Amino acid sequence: QRRYDELVKKDARVTFEEVFKNLNDRDRHDINREINPLVQAEDAVLIDNSDMSIQDQNSLIEDLIKSKKNENYY
Repeated sequence: QRRYDELVKKDARVTFEEVFKNLNDRDRHDINREINPLVQAEDAVLIDNSDMSIQDQNSLIEDLIKSKKNENYY
């Protein structure tokens, strides 16, 4: 949705479906490329922020950072 909104603001004449397909195609290519494929790091935290406000996202990230800091203190 974010990328679609950005393009529409720039007067791009695209449909949501076109943008969605383009992003999925790009991701599939990046994951399956032979040299240096895109992979999630072992310690990465996957966040689905589809239905989160910016404030909610920031709070979640701050909480994750605090939690990680506390883990390293012990």
